[in-house]
Amino acid sequence: GYIILMNLIQILFLTYTKNYYIYLVIKIIFRIFENLIINYYANKKYPYLKDKNVKELSLGIRKDIEKKVKALFFHQTGSFIINGTDNIIIARFINLAAVGLYSNYYFVINSIQNLIRQIIKELTPSVGNLLVTEKTEKIFDIFKKTRFITFWIVSFTGIGILLVSSDFVIIWLGEEYVLSFCTVLILVINYYQKTSRMPYSIFKEAAGIFYEDRFIPLIESTINIIASITLARFFGLPGVFLGTIISGLILWLYSYPILVYKKIFNREIKKYYFETIKYFVIFLLLITISIFMSNLPNFNSIYIKCIYDICISIFVPNLLMFLIFRNDESFIYSYNLTKKVILKKLKKKD
Repeated sequence: GYIILMNLIQILFLTYTKNYYIYLVIKIIFRIFENLIINYYANKKYPYLKDKNVKELSLGIRKDIEKKVKALFFHQTGSFIINGTDNIIIARFINLAAVGLYSNYYFVINSIQNLIRQIIKELTPSVGNLLVTEKTEKIFDIFKKTRFITFWIVSFTGIGILLVSSDFVIIWLGEEYVLSFCTVLILVINYYQKTSRMPYSIFKEAAGIFYEDRFIPLIESTINIIASITLARFFGLPGVFLGTIISGLILWLYSYPILVYKKIFNREIKKYYFETIKYFVIFLLLITISIFMSNLPNFNSIYIKCIYDICISIFVPNLLMFLIFRNDESFIYSYNLTKKVILKKLKKKD
């Protein structure tokens, strides 16, 4: 409700005043209002938060919290730079029109990414409890299943973005607003890289691993800026996103194998690389076959093509993943879990 109301008021003010400063001020006011509401709700539901007669934390715990909060500052700063510099680089080294073209695709990709993030983030408290109460084998088993489910969702949605996003943009805005297929493909690979690392991030955060890799986000953001600017000069718009993909490799090559796979799960790093490459190769295979199927017929109507691409996006990757993983224990677990949830919902309706 808060987001809908804020957007409506921002649209109204932009339409009638054309003033971007007012647009930003409205965002700030609503953010303050949101924080006041959350504060009121928290105090009402948990009145002990306002209790003055409390026992002080020990010096050791306080120092540990301070250390991790300071490390978290590096992580947040790095994330802000990585997520906030692409548009600036595109505007400066390509042109402002390219920012507008990219923004249409970013709107679609970011909406899907945020939805998946909300679902996966719900697991964080459970993972924290799991890390305290269960043995390493059980923890790794849950991680494997979480990673598999995330991979399935990311592969399916990623192929949907690749095949359908340009059709959607043509219908929505017109053919002149479409990005090249190569650019969209690189955007999808970037989407895969960012979204499929969510399970690793959840386990890392739940384990309180912030201090150990506190400088990694700053290194990642520096590589991102340098690589994106350099590659933009040679390859244009696709080069900017290639730079983002390259900078993300520091997490895949250092943080996740050493601080998650080795430290939390006590597993061999070479197995991590094998599993990560295996999933990525399968994703590329799914993309190749889906593109081939999408390009087989030639439609005169963009609406028919869009419907056809939607069908390809739904059936081809899901069928292929079923054939590849049908005997995999993570797939069997996910299938049984989904069936159980559906049956439970059907029983409630009865």
